[in-house]
Amino acid sequence: MRSDGFLETGGSLMALIDIERLEREAESLAQTFASAHPFPHMVVEQFLHPEAAERLLQSYPAIEETTWDNSTTYKHQKGKFVKQSIQGTPMAPFFEETASPRLLDVLSRITGIQQLEPDPELFGAGLHQSLSGGFLDVHVDFNLHPTTQHYRRLNLLVYMNKEWQESYGGYLELWDMDKRQCVKSIAPLFNRAVLFETSEISYHGHPHPLRLSHGVTRKSLSVYYYTVEKGERISPTFHNTRFQNTQGLAGAVKVAKSSVIAGLERLRGTGRDSRKERSAP
Repeated sequence: MRSDGFLETGGSLMALIDIERLEREAESLAQTFASAHPFPHMVVEQFLHPEAAERLLQSYPAIEETTWDNSTTYKHQKGKFVKQSIQGTPMAPFFEETASPRLLDVLSRITGIQQLEPDPELFGAGLHQSLSGGFLDVHVDFNLHPTTQHYRRLNLLVYMNKEWQESYGGYLELWDMDKRQCVKSIAPLFNRAVLFETSEISYHGHPHPLRLSHGVTRKSLSVYYYTVEKGERISPTFHNTRFQNTQGLAGAVKVAKSSVIAGLERLRGTGRDSRKERSAP
């Protein structure tokens, strides 16, 4: 066990993430990341070695398992389940690799953000799984970790959805909120990773309710990275997740319905984490 709470990954050897390709293409990926709109981001296909991605998908826990937390339903999101208890499970090696010095180094090279830190708590991160009807309104994320008070800088999402159909929806939308415009829409396809800078302008979400076939869920692996120093586009004072209605009247009706569900949940005593709202793109 390392001092930061993560397990050792066996030196620099990484069995799951295709780190060699990231290192090889770091210069071009850095250009892609820096020039992307509406905020710095990149999409990486085949982020995991193919056989490793298959193993993780086979190990991904079903929604019926009792270890999922669905007590974080707010008016701006619905049908989301979070699993943060990873240690000792078949999914643990992935999160160990994402916390490795070797990956942190290449992420710094790509993003230009130095001294990145992993989060052994996986606060708000971990495994995310959404049911049919689920959505997550467009938002910017909370900016400070509740324990360390370090600044949230990067989101890494790896999708675990095979044979995803366009009719299902669930595309990750990246918004320019100055123009009130969705600039990019990214399908949550199997073994596709999205890395983006977390800031005051990084509005993202999947606001349209999922329309899934029976037995299908929207699955992802989520990792957040932090730094001690504040980034250029980050507020120096704490703020929670900030949501935006991007759907007009339909969005207002959707949020109103979700508010009723969230209110009933709190009455049952299963309300949200008192420290911060946790969003799951």
